Amino acid sequence: MIRTAHSNAHRALGLVLALALSLAALAGCSAPAAETDRGSAGSSGSANENGSAQAQKKAKVEEGVEAPDFEFETMDGQTAELSDYRGKVVVLTFWATWCGYCMRDMPELDKIDQAFDSVQIVAINRGDRNADAQAKAEELGYDFAWGLDEDGAIEALYPASGIPYTVVIDENGVVSTVFAGSAQDMYSYLEMAVTKAGA
Repeated sequence: MIRTAHSNAHRALGLVLALALSLAALAGCSAPAAETDRGSAGSSGSANENGSAQAQKKAKVEEGVEAPDFEFETMDGQTAELSDYRGKVVVLTFWATWCGYCMRDMPELDKIDQAFDSVQIVAINRGDRNADAQAKAEELGYDFAWGLDEDGAIEALYPASGIPYTVVIDENGVVSTVFAGSAQDMYSYLEMAVTKAGA
């Protein structure tokens, strides 16, 4: 009798913990069907055209490793590289206009941008037509480094099952924090992450 009651108490505790963890988890948007159809490399090109994209997709971006560098087209038609921001803490975030969580996070990212001089927000659009991404970035009006990833090459370097997907990189180009999804108090998550990275 005592053993059964003890066993039931352990099961109940386990269920409560599992529920608490799932409620605390970050929420995010899944890729739309059109994007999923591009294939596991996250690119409109074939596997042959993307050479190492399949292998890169299998690689996981983890804390403590050097952030993969990439070149991107900015919203104003210029070209930039992630490494251009070496010396600053970079908040690299992947977003799309159709992602409600992404849109909810944008003001929180802007607050971080305003609060920390040593932080650079790099916002890479995923899954939109370039014109739509540019229109939304202009509408938001934030002073981010807005980037386009039309062929999925950047997404292949930073694979994730959904967005928003955020990677905080320290001033030496090393990944400090990785998290997928959004939370009600996203500013607190971001503030802790950039502080951990040295901002």
